[in-house]
Amino acid sequence: MVAFATFSITWGCTPKAVPVIHDRVVPVAANTGAAPVTIRPDIEKGKILFNNRCGRCHALPDPAAYSETRWNFILERMIPRARMDTAEGVHVKAFILKGIQQ
Repeated sequence: MVAFATFSITWGCTPKAVPVIHDRVVPVAANTGAAPVTIRPDIEKGKILFNNRCGRCHALPDPAAYSETRWNFILERMIPRARMDTAEGVHVKAFILKGIQQ
């Protein structure tokens, strides 16, 4: 019994071998020949997404606070972090750009 406890403690505390993934290969989807989808920007959806998704983590800046170049830089990084898909990103960007123009 003591031998089993000693073995269990020693075995449980030793580092285990963990596989290391050096290269991750992502298969490319086959070209289906379908025409690319055009997403029509919807400013109202963009406003809702901006308020709900972006406002979850931080205070929302006024869209006019930054230039279009700066917003493109910000949105390029933040849209994926907010787990938005391509269409949602298009809507948010339309809302932001509309706010810059006003």
